[in-house]
Amino acid sequence: EYSHPGDNIPPILAVAQHVGSNGKDLVRAIATGYEIQVNLVKAICLHKHKIDHVAHLGPSAAAGIGTLLGLDVETIFQSVGQALHTTTATRQSRKGEISTWKAHAPAFAGKMAVEAADRAMRGQTSPVPIYEGEDGVIAWMLDGPDASYEVPLPLPGEAKRAILDTYTKEHSAEYQAQAW
Repeated sequence: EYSHPGDNIPPILAVAQHVGSNGKDLVRAIATGYEIQVNLVKAICLHKHKIDHVAHLGPSAAAGIGTLLGLDVETIFQSVGQALHTTTATRQSRKGEISTWKAHAPAFAGKMAVEAADRAMRGQTSPVPIYEGEDGVIAWMLDGPDASYEVPLPLPGEAKRAILDTYTKEHSAEYQAQAW
């Protein structure tokens, strides 16, 4: 499955700079972003449904921002739902004539994650349940209303380790091109 979990860093870092967070809080928030995105990728294949991979980025960045700001579970839940709802798009930006949107999609997802966290902090709610609802993402964009996905997340108090399942690329190209 396609994913660029490093795309969590810019929106989380922007919020950290804005609120004057320390390095420890920033690293913890980035680890949360990676944890959510990597585990969503492990559990939910967007590529086979022609959904752009930034649909995992919006929720993961929102969760990372929520961690950074020390938000309560309900507020993070609402921001994750809003981020998913506003960042789910087709893969057409990566097909045919490649548009400039391909380059902007991760930044847009990060921007929407920041806005989703801000709205949730102000009491705005998201469509619930956004994944499992009768007109939710699973029913209409993924494997249908009878589908079930299990996202592996650490238990409370358990270390976030998904970042260890990621790799950095030496060159700005797909992994298949790295050998060249």
